[in-house]
Amino acid sequence: DLKYATYNGSSWTVSTVDSIGNMGWHTSIAIDSNDDLHISYFDNGNDDLKYATYDGSSWTTATVDSTDDVGQDTSIAIDSWDNLHISYFDSTNTNLKYATYNGSNWTTSTVEYYNGTGGKDSSIAIDSNDDVHVSYFDDTNDDLKYAAFSVDALYDNSGNGNNGSCSTTSCPNRTSGNNG
Repeated sequence: DLKYATYNGSSWTVSTVDSIGNMGWHTSIAIDSNDDLHISYFDNGNDDLKYATYDGSSWTTATVDSTDDVGQDTSIAIDSWDNLHISYFDSTNTNLKYATYNGSNWTTSTVEYYNGTGGKDSSIAIDSNDDVHVSYFDDTNDDLKYAAFSVDALYDNSGNGNNGSCSTTSCPNRTSGNNG
């Protein structure tokens, strides 16, 4: 089970986030501007990347990526628009993958393809320009690697979703509070 614990100064309270199957592996947590909690994690029973959010009263869970054996070594970050960004390992294809949520849809992509074992142990961060930075381990070459890309590749300057293939007028809006 995936559990979440809080301490009130004198005692711990533990709640269950997700108890269906073999949950709670490779977790990462972030807090948005509304103080809502967001957790990325690996569903070891189904080999999927999963996500949970807590709005102050209840947990909601979703499957982000279920293609092949994906979701190990997750890392989650939140940009200034409260959009979610997750880096994770694709064990089947030995790739570093990336997922983002714009308030209505998850979009996944491969950051780097490997012939060996790359993309493990990722860590994601968002800078003050909302650009994405990911560090990760290339197990084949024993190298620490780094990938970065501009938020402009995902969104235009007005906060509209770009995903590399839409104009300002046809993109979904990216506004504050658009988290999963």
